Amino acid sequence: MPKYDAAREQESRVDKYSTICVDTCHYSVPDIYVGKFIFTKIYTSQILCYYNGQKIAQHERKYEYNQWSIKIEHYFKTLKKKPGALAGSTALQQAQPELQKIYHNYYTGREKEFIQLLELIGEKGLAQIDNAIMTLQKVSPTDITTEKIKVICNRNVVPGSDKIKNCISDIEIKSRGILKSYSMLLVTTGEEFNKEISIV
Repeated sequence: MPKYDAAREQESRVDKYSTICVDTCHYSVPDIYVGKFIFTKIYTSQILCYYNGQKIAQHERKYEYNQWSIKIEHYFKTLKKKPGALAGSTALQQAQPELQKIYHNYYTGREKEFIQLLELIGEKGLAQIDNAIMTLQKVSPTDITTEKIKVICNRNVVPGSDKIKNCISDIEIKSRGILKSYSMLLVTTGEEFNKEISIV
């Protein structure tokens, strides 16, 4: 028996502010959908928005009159065109406290670069960005840039991690195997080779 979906469904047109209206409250969707019709599922605790069957936004449902739920990542296209609008925007005011802290501590007056950081957060997640910033603070606390954060995030191996240990042990095992093969070829100096292997 198929599960019953308790959601109320609604088709809404995305307005010029890149929001849809549900019961007097506004919910943001990515700004590439402005002017388009999207399908909305309205649950008691959340709002899910779909375009062509793909989920494009999710919000906690608001119940007070004329409330706005705005997510900063929904405004990349707009902010790229007008980066100066970021500082006083509702999107920044409603952003996660951690994100606001990063902006105020490192990116005030550098809105264009902060928008690039938001895109990176979309790819890597906020936790990884926070870790990269903490690493940079130890090295150069007054010069934290999106480019440097990106470099740290894109490192495949972090010093001291298990990956390095595994890598070293694999190299060590293969090296010992090669040395043993050479020692068999050099019968006369085989014992000396074995001594060298044990030293290595």
